[in-house]
Amino acid sequence: MADVRQSYWRTTEDAEVDVAGGDVLTEENDQAVDEADDVEIDEPTKEEAEQAWAPEARRILTRVAGHYQSLIEYAELAAEIQESSGIHTRRQVRSWIGPVLTAVARLNHDNDEPALTSLVVHKADGTVGVGFDEALRLAGKDEITDPLLREKEAARARLECYTWAGANVPADGGRPLMSPRFEQIHLRQRKERRALEQPNICGTCFMAIPPTGVCDNCG
Repeated sequence: MADVRQSYWRTTEDAEVDVAGGDVLTEENDQAVDEADDVEIDEPTKEEAEQAWAPEARRILTRVAGHYQSLIEYAELAAEIQESSGIHTRRQVRSWIGPVLTAVARLNHDNDEPALTSLVVHKADGTVGVGFDEALRLAGKDEITDPLLREKEAARARLECYTWAGANVPADGGRPLMSPRFEQIHLRQRKERRALEQPNICGTCFMAIPPTGVCDNCG
């Protein structure tokens, strides 16, 4: 059985209130609470949970798409999916969110919708994930292995989502933007590469020093 359970809370405060009108939990009421706790709650299977989560994810992403240049992180989406569906899990997000977003990509494809999974990015580096890869596959596009090209394609897909969802896109049609986090990392890496590519200059004759480390002019 997958570690998935129906949303169910009973706070300490709730347990101490006598449903018959008293303020203190009596022995009789205590027994009633214990009996209620013993009632079995049907737990959905992993497949049933994912089937319930997918349409919720699609609904949430449609809302996100309604705001120009909006994105949502994986953890944020996972929390909202569980809250809105009433089905919670203690499993790590990465163990179940992938199949859910894959299902969303298929729903988008079947309904002739843009790739809403392009709106979901990782917190650490701002990149899209498996859900977008599935959207590319369903669209008949080749897998994109280059990280930069992949994020540029995701940015174009997001612009389609904003237009489709009626977001406040600029009159000129807007422009595809990579996630701020990925853009930040990409710019830093580009600066680091440029720094490494800068030639080592001799302090005497100001000519480039070859890889040997010895200036050809000054010895």
